[in-house]
Amino acid sequence: MIDGKAISISLFTGAYGLDLGIEQAGFHTVSVVEKDRDAVKTIAINRPFLQESAIPREIQNVSSQELLEEGG
Repeated sequence: MIDGKAISISLFTGAYGLDLGIEQAGFHTVSVVEKDRDAVKTIAINRPFLQESAIPREIQNVSSQELLEEGG
């Protein structure tokens, strides 16, 4: 938990629309995986706290260890 909120990891994130609802439900997103460069730019602009993980990347190249480290 971060600041009393459960954490989430977003896979196949897109432009972060579903994740906005997840945030409104009380979760804190700590990592995103998305391959579309334009979607990743949108995430980085609108959610600066995700800039480290908001890089274009393919899901098959991301290890579970990476996601855990990004999640703190």
